[in-house]
Amino acid sequence: MKLHKFIGFVICIFAVVVSCNDVVVDVEQPEENAGEEIVEGSESWEETLTVASEKCIYPGGYAVFYIKKDSGAQWEMFDDSIKGFDYEPGYEYVIVVKVTMTPEPPEDAPDRTYSLVRIVSKEKKDSDVPVYENPTWEERWTVSHESVVKEDGSVCLKVMRDSTIGWETVCTDISGFEYEAGYEYVIQVKITDIRINPMESVWEYELVSIISRNKV
Repeated sequence: MKLHKFIGFVICIFAVVVSCNDVVVDVEQPEENAGEEIVEGSESWEETLTVASEKCIYPGGYAVFYIKKDSGAQWEMFDDSIKGFDYEPGYEYVIVVKVTMTPEPPEDAPDRTYSLVRIVSKEKKDSDVPVYENPTWEERWTVSHESVVKEDGSVCLKVMRDSTIGWETVCTDISGFEYEAGYEYVIQVKITDIRINPMESVWEYELVSIISRNKV
């Protein structure tokens, strides 16, 4: 009788052990990328950037970072914000950023965003960034003997460039050029591209020389 009770006790213990091994404990796992908005279909990766101690400031006051993606690379302009990066002028940084592609971005919006992962180093120094200069070049124009008067009374010139076919209207003053109606001119013009921001610029014109002036 005692033997039967002992065998029954062993069978009960075995059943309990087996049933315990079959229990699945639902442990809540930490959510990957917690706190970040995950966009369906987006891709992301990490990049290491060197950020210069000063920014490139356009004549219009618009400022962008100078960055390098490789230690031996040339400085390039970086027209994007870096979320979480508290930049301090006068320091050269090495940072790791997360780049996230934006599927089907709105028109005129960037196709990727940048967020700071960590700052690798922050060194007090003057980075050897290039001095920004507005691009300039020269063109030879033919200026018509007839001008164009706009509704507001301003006078625009009809010009033909070397690289174009047909006449076009230029309503910006040409510094140093005194135009007289009734004469056709051939002039050499210096053009300066003044960048207001990376997407917008204005051109300034300056007379280099008058090659010919003929009464028409």
